Amino acid sequence: MKDSNLFRYIVSLGSEGLGDRLQCLSYCIWLARTRNRILFVNWQGDPAWPGGFEHYFQLVNLPYVSKAPAFSSGQVHPGVFEHLLDVNPGLWVYDIKEPDITFPDTDIKIIVHPGMGFRRWDVNDLQNHLRFTPETAKAVDEKFRFLLNQSQGLPVVHVRGTDRLWELDKLRAFVETQPERVALLSDDVYAVNNYLWLRPQTVVLSKPREDNLPDHKHKRTEESTFQMLAEFCLLSTVENASAFNTESLFFRMARIIKSSKWFKSFDSFAEYSDYFKVCTLNTDLNGQ
Repeated sequence: MKDSNLFRYIVSLGSEGLGDRLQCLSYCIWLARTRNRILFVNWQGDPAWPGGFEHYFQLVNLPYVSKAPAFSSGQVHPGVFEHLLDVNPGLWVYDIKEPDITFPDTDIKIIVHPGMGFRRWDVNDLQNHLRFTPETAKAVDEKFRFLLNQSQGLPVVHVRGTDRLWELDKLRAFVETQPERVALLSDDVYAVNNYLWLRPQTVVLSKPREDNLPDHKHKRTEESTFQMLAEFCLLSTVENASAFNTESLFFRMARIIKSSKWFKSFDSFAEYSDYFKVCTLNTDLNGQ
């Protein structure tokens, strides 16, 4: 049995939407690689990700553990996260995103990134180390193919609403810049209805909700999370895509990841089944 105190960890919390999570996870992968630390990703307890990170993703060619490492008082930086390594921190984390969340060269056992605020990210880290689980790959592939077929080769338009205020005049001006007929992705039923009012021939690909909650704060089912990932893959794959809100990290990360070929070929998921293996260290890392 190995002494767990010999190991050092970096913890990646998930606190925002998929775009933010990918950027922050990339930063933590880089920290794990460059600081010789073991990665733990905590998306547990988040209603937007039922089952947590490992239900949908896995890491390859990188040491990581699937549960919070044991520690003693004073072994966590920043100390405010000492009791939050295995639960979701919730929206209160916004209150501490600006303080000195730095990552000095320190021998402290556990360093925590809050999932927002500063991050250094590199899409190559996601390409090299992040993969769908085989189950997720299969489910997302099926939904992706359906969306691709439904889109009929049309330009895909992403309209993010809910937590990003917009006015009808601005939406109308945006619609006038788009082709007469497009395939529409949106998490906002009001945006969808207004787009259809302006362009009735629009093909709607999403099933938006009417609760006016942003997608990453809504309680999802496994099925709806697979659907969201399939929509992300569609934006990553199609040649012609545009966004009403160009600051949407969901849209921006999807388009960037397209250029890095992170998702591989959807025709080859079966061929990658042997590659979708958890590159994890044994349970000695948790002191068991």
